[in-house]
Amino acid sequence: MKHDQDAAWRSLCAELRPDDGVPPHVLKKREAARAARSTSNTGGGHRGRQYCKAVQRCLEAALSEEPGDSPLDGLSIDSVTPEPGGAALLVVSLHPGADAAELATREAALNAAAGHMRAAIAGGIRRKRVPHLRFRVVPHPGGL
Repeated sequence: MKHDQDAAWRSLCAELRPDDGVPPHVLKKREAARAARSTSNTGGGHRGRQYCKAVQRCLEAALSEEPGDSPLDGLSIDSVTPEPGGAALLVVSLHPGADAAELATREAALNAAAGHMRAAIAGGIRRKRVPHLRFRVVPHPGGL
């Protein structure tokens, strides 16, 4: 019986799609929900940029509180951008040194302190949930 129905549909349509037979108002709601998810607080749009700027300010404050002998000393936050999917934020940090081993050490120290940084963000912008942070340390273009 199902085979006969599929054959009947194929004779009427050039191509069957998953949304065939779904009412247009349902498709419109699905598209609106998909668009809302793609521009969430950690995604694109004005609110996403505001959120990333607030996260950047919180991270800069947390780094400024680190002691002078810490491996995080001398780092500055260049940018905070959402990663595809919105589950994480990519934090690009600048370091005056250009040695690859030193940059890797600083990146590892940042990744180890990610929990502390997320707690600082949650307290600074009063959020219960904060996306995961991925850190990238790059040489400062000026070299300082």
